[in-house]
Amino acid sequence: MTLPGTVLSILPAIVVLITSAGTRADPDAGLQVETRPDGLAFQLDQTDTGGTGPWVLQQSRDGRQWVDIQFWEDGAGGAAPPDISIPWTIIAEPSARAGLFRAIRLESDDPFRRRFVAERSKWRRSGKRTYQYDLSQNSGRVLWRGIVNVTDNAVTSSTTIEFQPPFFEPPEIPTIEELFGRIADAIAADAHEITVTWDRDTGAPLTCFIDLDERIADEESGWSILSIGDQPDPTLQIEARADGLAFHLTGTAGTSPWVLQHSHDGLEWEDLQFWEPGTQGAEPPELEIPWAVLSTADASGSLFRAIQLAIDNPFRREFIIERAKWRLSGIDSYQYELRQSFGMVEWRGMIDVINGEVTFFTTIDVWPPGFEPAEVPTIDGLFERLANAIAADAHAITATWDQANGAPLTGYIDREEFLADEESGWSILSFTPAP
Repeated sequence: MTLPGTVLSILPAIVVLITSAGTRADPDAGLQVETRPDGLAFQLDQTDTGGTGPWVLQQSRDGRQWVDIQFWEDGAGGAAPPDISIPWTIIAEPSARAGLFRAIRLESDDPFRRRFVAERSKWRRSGKRTYQYDLSQNSGRVLWRGIVNVTDNAVTSSTTIEFQPPFFEPPEIPTIEELFGRIADAIAADAHEITVTWDRDTGAPLTCFIDLDERIADEESGWSILSIGDQPDPTLQIEARADGLAFHLTGTAGTSPWVLQHSHDGLEWEDLQFWEPGTQGAEPPELEIPWAVLSTADASGSLFRAIQLAIDNPFRREFIIERAKWRLSGIDSYQYELRQSFGMVEWRGMIDVINGEVTFFTTIDVWPPGFEPAEVPTIDGLFERLANAIAADAHAITATWDQANGAPLTGYIDREEFLADEESGWSILSFTPAP
């Protein structure tokens, strides 16, 4: 079908600071907006545009792309439209500091566009921002079906059930809010055909078919939502054994890796090991952690959790492997020569470590002269620097490792790309374990 909805007139946009209170108006537009605790209230005074179609209230973040919020009918007998209130849940960006709003007059009514706006409002009112759904989507001749996990309106993981043809690039995996965006784009492009069925309770677009141009073959797209539900709650079980701890993870979903973590206080968490998801949607296999890899052999008061990453992190994975190798080596007393730098300050010295504690160090060279090192680390302390940089999502982290014991022979950390002289690094020049 060819969609109606020609814009007859547009009232100029006004800017509303969402975080402020009060009323803002544009005298030329006749559009007034009042911020309230539960949303925004709109009043439209100017209606003499010669059209008979309804008004549509729209919102934009940049003044270029506009989102329909609600249809707005004229008052009885040619009077101005009645005031309308829009809850924050319907506003596209309720957390933004500012929003642009405008009212446009359509030349004629557009039943499909009207239904779309109503169903998207219903979906947003449902408050579903975290969920799991089974999606089958196609674009041209490419078909994908899978289980999609969405957390706070962002896709966190997905499990592919079917993908044809397999040698094509995987398609974009959308949230349901983004499926609404695809329909909105098709409406804006005056697509040749759009058909949708909606969920009666939530307004979700259960099925959709979009044909942008009737003269082009294999450009059609569509989808079917086969189920929508809550995400499963993963359960972590721990079994104490003579040589360490065994972990079992059930109720998981997705194909991205998990990371097993350990904490003494529930505030600071330490990565212990990457945990791969099971094949074809199965639960991850049992994971065993030796006592030597744990930061304490007394696990009676320790906390453990498993977190799922949105994407893999090769350096983080490598770091966990090498730190486990270092701990399994059992070396806690040694002497080593370290050269380290913080910005423009460089220090080189010999460090003695006994039972995991620095007992003595000798400065060999320092620049600028007279500067003393802020910290003389153990090798565990060097691992801690890398862990903190990973947690802070540093701009650049590199390291090389001792092949035998996993010690970080060199390290470089640049926390902020646009800050100068905050980089740090080190090189282990020699290492001698205690006899």
